[in-house]
Amino acid sequence: MITKKYSEINVINFVPFMYKVIRANKAEEFLSFLIWEFSWRFFKKNINQIKFNNTVSDLIVHGGVNDFDAISHVKLQKNLIDFNLVIVDHYRILGSRVSSPTKLFFQDSYGNIDEGFDFGSVIDSIFMDSRKNIFVCSEGMVFRSKDLGLTFEKVLDFSSVESKFLFETITETENNELLIGEYANIEKDGKWVFVGNVYVSYNEGDTWNKFDFLKKYINKHIHILKWINQLRCLVLTEGDDKKSIWINKSSNYSSQSINEKSGWFRLNKFHIQKGGYTSLVETKENIVLGTDYYQGTNFIVSTKDFKTFNSVVIPDPYRRSAIFRMLYLENETIWASLYNHLSSNRSLLMYSEDLGKSWHKFLEYDGSKIKISMISNSIENHFYILLEDLVTNEFKTYIISH
Repeated sequence: MITKKYSEINVINFVPFMYKVIRANKAEEFLSFLIWEFSWRFFKKNINQIKFNNTVSDLIVHGGVNDFDAISHVKLQKNLIDFNLVIVDHYRILGSRVSSPTKLFFQDSYGNIDEGFDFGSVIDSIFMDSRKNIFVCSEGMVFRSKDLGLTFEKVLDFSSVESKFLFETITETENNELLIGEYANIEKDGKWVFVGNVYVSYNEGDTWNKFDFLKKYINKHIHILKWINQLRCLVLTEGDDKKSIWINKSSNYSSQSINEKSGWFRLNKFHIQKGGYTSLVETKENIVLGTDYYQGTNFIVSTKDFKTFNSVVIPDPYRRSAIFRMLYLENETIWASLYNHLSSNRSLLMYSEDLGKSWHKFLEYDGSKIKISMISNSIENHFYILLEDLVTNEFKTYIISH
């Protein structure tokens, strides 16, 4: 990440900037940043850019979260419960709350809410597999419930208490194997601490195998670990300075391989080839990915086979906003969240009704004042977002319907 402090390079800060880049193993990433920036400034007309269907966003917010009280839109509805994390299983909602972040809550289809298990520390992530086992991560530990959330037992310790899984880093294969990619941001002596471990369970989470093959290649964490149904393969992306993307069509989860049929195969050799994506959706026709080049140039990339890729640049004023999450709804709409908190460059919620060929700007805001996070899985044709006011530290939960 090219930080705000050094985003405008000059004679005075050039030396400390380069020292920080080299020490953080960001030299290759910085070179890509320069190439993309040069291309954007001087050859913009020749660059494929996202096609927006509207010039002005449906909603524009200039202030904090209280400005949303005056907004009226059919797609946006304030939620009465202050959820900060949500998983929906048919007619039942499982989640934690801003006011009670250590407790798991259950809400039925009538709106009745019950307090469940208290983990004693903040709930970082929730997942439910195809057999209705519930997995919760809290303080670097993974707990599992086999009785719909009545009781939990610890089944896994991550490598640090700061580690967790994301919506994008836990998955289930066609053989009901569970895989988790570890995620954390830990810095020591000016360098990142490796936490990019892959955990695999063959028995519904009873026991886990830990594989650290990425330690030879990366210095940070895992962004995405997902099973792709159409291609019957796993895709993994990581947050190293090279930001690679890996494919695996085998049962060998422990090592790199020369091809995807015998282990983890790295698709890109260099940072400029793009990888390390933070968001992914599998549609009926393609796989759509979003980059996380904070303060750099960001891209929406689509592929049908992980062999050929179509890449388009996100134009200004959203270009420097990373695509943190995307969701694919039952009505075949893709929603994407673009966010940048390092400057007043615009952040955006947008959607596509044609599988990523064109996009509609829905909600535009200042990411230095507000953070908007997609906090749920896709629930038929709606999902939950959490608004955080970065000035007043106020939170509000909304539902977006399409």
